Amino acid sequence: MNRLSSFVRSALERVTALLLLLAWAPHLFFIAMFIQTLTTEAVLVRDVFVTADGSTVRYYRFRTRSPNIVSWGTRWLRRYRLDEYLLLWSVVRGDVGLKEVMRHLKGVGNEIGA
Repeated sequence: MNRLSSFVRSALERVTALLLLLAWAPHLFFIAMFIQTLTTEAVLVRDVFVTADGSTVRYYRFRTRSPNIVSWGTRWLRRYRLDEYLLLWSVVRGDVGLKEVMRHLKGVGNEIGA
């Protein structure tokens, strides 16, 4: 792939991820408020995303895996991976590609490390 097409693809991925984050902003706000009602700790935590080539990317996700936050709501957020939609911010920053993030959010391939 030449440099121009690589640049165009990266720019399109970043714009798409930004638009997805903006579209999801109200939902993300309510998820944050829901988690805030369950804990006195920070709503966001840093985690590590392992890409297909084995490199790692640090990203933020909602705190849903703490032992003190176990409820039907957080299990539902984890089941549909809504707690990890902030991973799209890593696409906007250019740390990871949109294709890898979407595969991860669909539950295909990539694993989360700590």
